[in-house]
Formats: sequence, structure tokens, C-alpha cells
Amino acid sequence: MAGSPASEDDRGAVLLSLDGLPDRPAPDLDPLLDAATRCFARHGVSRTRVPDIAAEMGVSRVTVYRQAGGVDQIAGLLIARDLQRLLEGIPPLDGAVAGPSLVVSVLAGLIEEARGHPVLQKVLRDEPSVIGPLLATELPEIIERASSVLAPLIDVLVAQGVVASRDTRRVAAWLVRIGITLLVAPVDDVEAFLGEVLVPVLEPPGSR
Repeated sequence: MAGSPASEDDRGAVLLSLDGLPDRPAPDLDPLLDAATRCFARHGVSRTRVPDIAAEMGVSRVTVYRQAGGVDQIAGLLIARDLQRLLEGIPPLDGAVAGPSLVVSVLAGLIEEARGHPVLQKVLRDEPSVIGPLLATELPEIIERASSVLAPLIDVLVAQGVVASRDTRRVAAWLVRIGITLLVAPVDDVEAFLGEVLVPVLEPPGSR
């Protein structure tokens, strides 16, 4: 699925489009998704049941099923909502101020923020078996959707001359793959690591 082109504001800063991502759940589902977050973080995703979420909300399990479905559907809605929230926190990227180093900083911030999510912390710590099947079945679509968000942004940075002219779709997929790897297998200093890996590829020729 292709994302909408990234745009620029009056200062020339790059504005991120989230059109390539799953739709954000309706705001009236937030109490249910917040309750699910607490249950997933407490019990783990694989051990949480709809009655647990219902009890956390103080409603019947029928209400939970009617509003959001079963645990798998709720987990999907939670991922969609929190991924949107995560990316909405990215400030406009001002390529005139910094090129590759800003991309590194933003990606490092996203990785650190994602690793701080209580459900992801629980899964990585106590339920690593959940990660394998998810990556095996969902990884191609995750990479496709996330790349569709990043590629138009990289197009704008290339047009500004602050990032090397490359196949932006491949660069976007590469960035997503690196981000996923660092979520699952973290390093001590993620920004320093990304700087060593990304800057030589993203720097325009003759910039040094």
C-alpha cells in the first residue's frame, strides 16, 4: 500500500503522512484499549482473556466482545492506536538544519519510545515465543506499511539535497528492518549505533 506524499510546512519542514498505516481505532475504544494494555502488561498477551479485560474495565465480557472482539482483535487495535500515537510524536523534520543525523535521531527516539511500551516490555521479557509467530506472519506487511510512511518523507529530504539520492523505497524498508532488529535485539547506545550504520549511506556525495 503506498502512502500519500509527504508535505512541507511554511518553513520547509517535512510533515509525516500516516496514510499507509492501519486506521486508528475510534477514540471511544480508548478505555477498553487502556484496560487491555494494563492486562497485557500484567499477565502477558498469551495469558490475557476477554474476561480479564472486562473485569479491568468493570463491564461484562459481552460488552468487550461487542465493542472490539476477542483478544487477537483487541491486540491488533492496540497496535494500530499506539503505532499512530508513536509516529504522531515525530516533530516536522527540518532538512535545512540537519540531514542524516536528524534521521538517526528520530529513528533512535522511536526505537527507545517503542521499547518503553509496557506491553512490548512484557512480551520481550516474559513471552519471547509471541514474537516469532508475529514476525513470521506479519513482518512483510509491517515492513510494507511502515515503508510507505517513510519513503515519501525520504523523497522530500532527497529533493532538499540533504540526503543521498537512492531508491527511497528500499532505503525506507532498510530503516524499518533495522528498527525492528533493534527492538528485538537492543544495543547499549542506539543513537551511536545508528549513526555509524546510517550516516555513511544517507550522506549526500561530497558532503564531507
